[in-house]
Amino acid sequence: MKKKMKPAKKEKWVIGVAGVAFSALLLSQLDNTSARDEFNQKQVTVTNNESDLVELDWTNFEEVEITERKKESDRKTKRS
Repeated sequence: MKKKMKPAKKEKWVIGVAGVAFSALLLSQLDNTSARDEFNQKQVTVTNNESDLVELDWTNFEEVEITERKKESDRKTKRS
């Protein structure tokens, strides 16, 4: 024997399913080309900035080692 839903419960299910279907339809119809174009433009900008950095004259660049002395403490243990 097949059980039938109560009318109020059935209405809630119908409204829920219709809402999900409507949301799916809206999401599938959205045009993301502007977001995609903006993303591609940012990638091109980064690439241009990187190429500008590569073209710089790096001959005067020197590596200098920085050594910091550890501050000596008069304490004999960590807790004192």
